[in-house]
Amino acid sequence: MQLHQVYDLSLAVRMVNDNRGAAHLVTNDHYSDHTARIFILTGPNQGGKTTFLRSVGIAQVLFQAGCFVPAKSAALSPVDYIFTHFQEKEVLGVK
Repeated sequence: MQLHQVYDLSLAVRMVNDNRGAAHLVTNDHYSDHTARIFILTGPNQGGKTTFLRSVGIAQVLFQAGCFVPAKSAALSPVDYIFTHFQEKEVLGVK
């Protein structure tokens, strides 16, 4: 999987609808191959981990459906399964 300047399509649509425009949209690059099948993604709270993972997942689903992939360039292969688990609502703040 190679994604260059991939972005979260749902976030981009929300930004445009809120009249914020997509000028401040953060893009990411992602590369993986058969030698690295497991990744550990770390970072601070509100650092974009969920948004990054959502953008990669959306890109894979759209690719497999034969649709536009929200990235400057992409090289993807079909997969049999896509597993996810996101909390229904993230809790902000420190406990």
